[in-house]
Amino acid sequence: MRRDALSENDGHMPRADRKVLALLVGVFLAGSAGGCGSGRAPSGVIEFTVLDPSGWTIEQVNADGTGGSIGTTIGPADTVALSPDGRRVAFLRTGGRLFAMDVDGTHRTLLSRQAAGIASQPWSHDSTRVAFYGHGRSAFDILVVRTDGSGLTRLTHDHGKRDDVDPRWSADGSQLVFTRLGPPPPSDSGDTGSMGQYDAARLGVIDLTAANRVQMLPAGGQQRPAWSPDGRLIGGLSVYDNEGISINRADGRHDHTLDVGTARAFTWSPDGSAIAYTSSLDNRAGSVDIAGKQRDRTIDLPGPGLGAPAWSHDGKRIAFAGCQESGICSLYVATVGARTAGPIATLGGSYDDLCGAMMCDTGVSIVWTQP
Repeated sequence: MRRDALSENDGHMPRADRKVLALLVGVFLAGSAGGCGSGRAPSGVIEFTVLDPSGWTIEQVNADGTGGSIGTTIGPADTVALSPDGRRVAFLRTGGRLFAMDVDGTHRTLLSRQAAGIASQPWSHDSTRVAFYGHGRSAFDILVVRTDGSGLTRLTHDHGKRDDVDPRWSADGSQLVFTRLGPPPPSDSGDTGSMGQYDAARLGVIDLTAANRVQMLPAGGQQRPAWSPDGRLIGGLSVYDNEGISINRADGRHDHTLDVGTARAFTWSPDGSAIAYTSSLDNRAGSVDIAGKQRDRTIDLPGPGLGAPAWSHDGKRIAFAGCQESGICSLYVATVGARTAGPIATLGGSYDDLCGAMMCDTGVSIVWTQP
């Protein structure tokens, strides 16, 4: 059974008549905190933003749930994402306007007027560039821009009306991997085309060191790809239910599949030995080693997991968001291998609020940074 199409292509434009509450979470570690198994919450400050009808507002709370203050007001935006170093934020507003600014609200810069969507982590690993997909003549293309607004470059160009979406950076910033959807059905077929386009989806790689050469890979039926830290492997979510996460070699040949059910979002560990994931359909989060042998790292949640999880820098802990079926959403921190995780902050809003008008992996973005 096929799942609903997951591309952010389908979720970057929330309907104006629908109230959306979305959460952006950035976790800041103060030094080398002890693991959650010690009974103490990690030290540091959690930054998160709430999107109500008035727009996005960044707030803060201590990692143990105490304290808190209201910080920077972003205002109306469709999607918001913290940079890997936690110092900047990118946000997409209606009309294709993509901005970046410091998290304290200064140095706001217009990056593009032609953006259609950004991924949950559109930033390069050094936090100096943003990749996104934008409107071409007849389809979405992949573009990149520096965070000062210079160097805007279109990297793909309307290939037979096939949308190019989901760009993600390699760790060294030399390549991007993306999803190219299949062609839309004939206009008189009565088919909306989303599932057929995903059935024919393929992964592509853009080499920024070789005149932006585009190479389409044989891997198909995948979306939202992401590089391993060493650049040897590419992970991708299956477009079908219960088919896990595909692990491909850098040349696109399929290597093996991680049997984690229906994952909605995933993140590589810092050393590339494991993947953390969340599932909104299976009500769980967890991690699995790349060999797929350690499958006992599943954390059952009271409701859907939400958004891409984030690893601590030492690879020993994972932060992720989860929601009750008809209640509030919370931020969790778990030690790798643990079967349980306690919420360290209430984020508010329901899963339906977060996933109803935008894609589930863009509702929450989590970043661990050094102070």
